[in-house]
Formats: sequence, structure tokens, C-alpha cells
Amino acid sequence: MKKTLAVVGLGLIGGSMAMNLRGFEDYEVLGVDVSQPTLRYALEQGIADRVTDDPIRALGEAELVFLCMHPQGIVNFLHEHRAHFQPGTLVTDVCGVK
Repeated sequence: MKKTLAVVGLGLIGGSMAMNLRGFEDYEVLGVDVSQPTLRYALEQGIADRVTDDPIRALGEAELVFLCMHPQGIVNFLHEHRAHFQPGTLVTDVCGVK
């Protein structure tokens, strides 16, 4: 059974990460974004295996989470969703500006 890797934020950096992480056979890439057009594009272009606009559902499934947002967005996301991560989940960030 494949493990789930969630990429939260499918902009330029997150979309590139998701697309390149799809090559790992043991993982399914779940793309998370608030934008429906972005989610549709991610599916149509094969950027992610699955997509959702529901971060709570995604965090409940994922063993590995990449947060691909601006710094304050990451802080806000962690504050808002800290109770929704699975125990033992590895969380990291990819941010263009620090």
C-alpha cells in the first residue's frame, strides 16, 4: 500500500515539488490548495495523483507534508491545523522567501 505525501500549496514551488515527487513509487502525491482552478490544472497536467481543497482530510492521510507557502502562511497554517496532523508525520516547508 502506498504512503501519502501531501503538498500544501500548488503554486510555482509547490507544483514543481509535487510533480517531481511523483516519481517515488512508494508514495501517492496529494495536492492541497484553496483554488479550484489550480486543483483542476494539477490533475489535468499530472502534477499530483489526487487533489483536495480540504487540508484537514489531507493531513489525516499524510505521512509526509510539504508546506509550500509564504512564511506567514506557513505559521498561520501550522497554528490553525496543528491538531490535524497524524502522530509521527514528518512536516517540512519549501518557501521562496525567508
